[in-house]
Amino acid sequence: MARGRGQPPFREDPLEDRLCRPGLEGVGLARQGGKRVGCLQLITIWPSAEGQMDRLAQGVRRLVVAEMNRGQMRLEVERIARGRAQVVGVHRYDGEMIQPQQILEALEG
Repeated sequence: MARGRGQPPFREDPLEDRLCRPGLEGVGLARQGGKRVGCLQLITIWPSAEGQMDRLAQGVRRLVVAEMNRGQMRLEVERIARGRAQVVGVHRYDGEMIQPQQILEALEG
């Protein structure tokens, strides 16, 4: 799917649009539990938001990558993070949706 003209390849902290996405709900649950977490929702995967992910990796302990596949994007995030942040993958490829609780568990480590 092509990106709209002028639309960035990512959005930071899109909780305001609450589309019932498990990742956003997992972040919401973590915040309700008092955790300081944020969300980077990629709109497109290419071109990647490498600069944004690089800045995030410098300032966090853990990056959770939730994806409905075997972890292709997680590998890209690991490459960009270069060991500065722990990269944790939450993957489903069985036709079922990732559940918010799975995101929360990955955030808690």
